[in-house]
Amino acid sequence: MRILLLCSSFNGLSQRAWIELRAAEHEVDVRLAGEASTIVTDVRSVDPDLIICPFLRHRVPREVWEQYRAIIIHPGPPGDRGPSSLDWAISERATRWGVTALQAVEEMDAGPIWASRCFDMPADPPRKSSLYNGPVADAAIELVHEVVAKAESAGYTGRPLDDRDVDVWGTLRPAMRQADRAFSWSDRTDEIVRRVRAGDGSPGVDAELCGVPVAVFDASPGPALTGEPGSVAGRRHGAVLVRTGDGG
Repeated sequence: MRILLLCSSFNGLSQRAWIELRAAEHEVDVRLAGEASTIVTDVRSVDPDLIICPFLRHRVPREVWEQYRAIIIHPGPPGDRGPSSLDWAISERATRWGVTALQAVEEMDAGPIWASRCFDMPADPPRKSSLYNGPVADAAIELVHEVVAKAESAGYTGRPLDDRDVDVWGTLRPAMRQADRAFSWSDRTDEIVRRVRAGDGSPGVDAELCGVPVAVFDASPGPALTGEPGSVAGRRHGAVLVRTGDGG
């Protein structure tokens, strides 16, 4: 099968999908998404049997999804929509999460569902990068193979998204903003760590430390400390130990 990987960047998941599909003896091309007109030109030049988007922040143009089956790998369970899925999952202490393969349509993340996988979230707040590169990526690769198998049937179209379906338990969420990530150094350590890891390492969380605006990332719980929250208790190897409401 001639497959086009349409990606916003050729990241680790996109590379893994490329390797897996080539190992399965498919003819695989990669194009980086840009302006809508460029996407249309690139797709038409390849003329693929199937388009898979393992990491895509851009909208698939109408000229593409009306002519080709373009499948989005979305890092959320069926029904989840929006660009900050993992951020919200970590911040809101989700106990289960998922990845969904859905067909591109006019409304982003609202197309027919081709396949999905669910997994348990770790009890300790995971870093967004670890979650993405671990269980999300593993589930995504399983979905890529399932999508290709289903696409061998020219008439397969997936099942329409229906919020009344008991298997559809995600919801539409807005992009997470810095205001949604905000914390106070007087908050509990575990709450600060969770908020930071939901944005780790990009975009991080905006905060102020010793009167200086900073972006906080790579947070871990420190030892029990007393003193004014937000004051620095120590520095080592480029990291700072900051007092919180119940520790550091």
